[in-house]
Amino acid sequence: MYSYAFTQSIMIFRTFRLCDDNGNKQLTLEEFKWGFEDYGVHMSDDDLKALFSAFDKDGSGSIDFNEFLINIRVRI
Repeated sequence: MYSYAFTQSIMIFRTFRLCDDNGNKQLTLEEFKWGFEDYGVHMSDDDLKALFSAFDKDGSGSIDFNEFLINIRVRI
């Protein structure tokens, strides 16, 4: 049987892959927005940009899987 943490990590990875439309292992602001909307979460552009910036720890303008994982796991 898998541990809860392992199962949680797999679910987070699947969510990231679903959001990553072009498969480059980076989420753009647009992919990030559509990912939330696919899950029924709608927010203002300002709120979305603020959340995106909080996830984008290195300021690269995109979110890689490690940044996504760290931020999602903290918020779960």
